[in-house]
Amino acid sequence: MYKVVVLGGGFAGVTFAKKILSLYKGDELKVILVDRNDYQCIMPTLPSFVFEREEIVIVDYEKIFKNCKNFSFVKGEISGVNVGKKEVYLNGEVIKYDELVLSFGVEPNDFRIEGVKENALMFYNERDLKKYVTILDDFIKRKVSPKVLVVGAGSVGVELASQTSHLIRKYKMLPDISILEAKERCLPTLPEPLSKSVEKYLLKNNIKIFYNSCVSKVSSNVVYCNDDKKYSYDILVWSAGVKPSSLVEKIENLSGIKFEKGAQGRILVDEYLRVKGIPNLWAIGDIAFPENQKVFPIQLAQFAIQMGSLAAQNVINSIQNKPMKKLNLSFKGIVLQFSRYKASAIIEKPFRIVIPPSILGVFIRKFVDYNYLFSLGLRVKDIFCGPRNVKLNDI
Repeated sequence: MYKVVVLGGGFAGVTFAKKILSLYKGDELKVILVDRNDYQCIMPTLPSFVFEREEIVIVDYEKIFKNCKNFSFVKGEISGVNVGKKEVYLNGEVIKYDELVLSFGVEPNDFRIEGVKENALMFYNERDLKKYVTILDDFIKRKVSPKVLVVGAGSVGVELASQTSHLIRKYKMLPDISILEAKERCLPTLPEPLSKSVEKYLLKNNIKIFYNSCVSKVSSNVVYCNDDKKYSYDILVWSAGVKPSSLVEKIENLSGIKFEKGAQGRILVDEYLRVKGIPNLWAIGDIAFPENQKVFPIQLAQFAIQMGSLAAQNVINSIQNKPMKKLNLSFKGIVLQFSRYKASAIIEKPFRIVIPPSILGVFIRKFVDYNYLFSLGLRVKDIFCGPRNVKLNDI
């Protein structure tokens, strides 16, 4: 049996596994997904959970792959890879492969700034979310409005600041929320028309934004910037950017592999998503840097999904000695939700449309979220009935 091993779930890994299993109808191919968790975190929903508390933030792999033949899941930490022997090592366990797909993504980047690790709360996964809402709820129970400082005015930062503001207002308190951004506008990696619309909404809701503010040091209650300004805080949230998963360096150190790197230290792949210079090895999602792409180099779920889908087709084509398809990433747009009734969107095709914060944006956001959840195999009752904060309290 031909074994395809996928290291890491997420949008890219899950999409790849489901796609290749749907495309290959025979029993000669087996897909093995390896992850440290037994669920996928739906990261775009994390900020909305702060207010809603009913968003689906994780989905069990058991649910996602329950109807998939020739699939197995292995929970574990990757300790090494031998590309010569085609083996993956997981704390003593050995998994042999014919094709290996890397999709273990990225992690928060503290840019080695003094005090960030010790004092800031990262906001990147379901565990970070639980920490944040626990701390926030404690302030609210004491009827104290905390001074919240968010570093980074990317999509996570602006959504989180807004959702937090609406939660505090819900309890009849006045929010004190500020965002520090190193660039000259919010959402600096997204089209400027969206930035202007979002900035207007944030300022209208008394969320302060300080641009060109590069953090130089963090103490237990103060953030220092390179312009000699300092900002006090009760809660500090770090959403200033990401870097390739430390698993890249770990695999290089333990296995003797040396990946070619592209921008931001991501693994360089060709137009077919094969890792440069290493046979039978593929990289997809946030960890990969496709050398033939001209789109702005940011990590988006839609790009991960596109790469996962194409890689599945190319692996099959490679096995069957058929021509492979070249990657052509397409930015379709993005939706940012700021409250229960307000979301903003930019849609790129067939032509650019900017939707300011409105209920229309919320409908678009829900359509995007539910469409992905249905693609995972969730049923209507899984999404709309019963407790939807799946297992968050157990994490």
